[in-house]
Amino acid sequence: MIALLNGQFLFPKSRSLPNYMHFHNCMEIGYVFSGDTTLAVEDQTFPIHAGDLFLIPPYASHITFQGDGENRMDDPNIEYLYVDAVRLLEKVFPASIDRIRFFQHNSPEFPYVVHTGENERAASLLLEILQHMREKKECHQDCIRALALLLLTELEKSLPSVTSSENNSPQSRQVFRLSAAVEYINDHYMEHIPPKTLADLCFTSLTSFRRIFKNAVGLSPLEYIHHIRIRKAQILLFSTEESILDISLSVGFSSPSSFNRRFAEIVGMSPLKYRNYCRSIQKKNFVRSEFEL
Repeated sequence: MIALLNGQFLFPKSRSLPNYMHFHNCMEIGYVFSGDTTLAVEDQTFPIHAGDLFLIPPYASHITFQGDGENRMDDPNIEYLYVDAVRLLEKVFPASIDRIRFFQHNSPEFPYVVHTGENERAASLLLEILQHMREKKECHQDCIRALALLLLTELEKSLPSVTSSENNSPQSRQVFRLSAAVEYINDHYMEHIPPKTLADLCFTSLTSFRRIFKNAVGLSPLEYIHHIRIRKAQILLFSTEESILDISLSVGFSSPSSFNRRFAEIVGMSPLKYRNYCRSIQKKNFVRSEFEL
């Protein structure tokens, strides 16, 4: 995680900045301390005011600006937190794979702005994280990770079809028994992973492991591996110019046909259609500047 705090990202006042859209390879979370401005994300615009927080998913083109078009990327009244939400969540809450995927990809339903009063708990957690980033006391990194998990979990309430009962279910609690296996899958998804290896990491028999995993995650170990591979492929399809063949091989599929079939089953469209769809919603009214954080 990286934070841009007040006074750490000022630009010379005499410098005229272009109206470039930009994106990051991680989620951006901003908090407006004072003032009013406009947030543009892809083809949508949102007025934001003091006390609002906003969320920008990875690779979504965006910019903040004044009503007269003057660039406001140097606004000292906004502080920013950059976090790999998927990497943080998937190791702890693999049972929430659909919601985790929602944090990863831009869509018209994404809740870009949380206005003052809509989620005071989320705003309080974000401010606490920024304060830890500012003070950097002993063990601040551990505190920040814990608070970030709480923040992302709280922000799930802004997502469609998310209920609190899902987070408190016995299946969700069982996930912690599988943390070693889940972490191994996330690090080695592109390789052949024998189920016995995963069971050994959790100190259980293969039969028990498969039963516990299915109950906790809702998918078999192999199905979960396929979901992870497809999610990684979605990122590459959107953010790189690699061929579909190269992407399929890099995420662990042995043939393009098996990759295409599995991708369509999980995503609902072919890899090529997905790539074209994602790129068709880019903002047309700004010159895009592709800088990654």
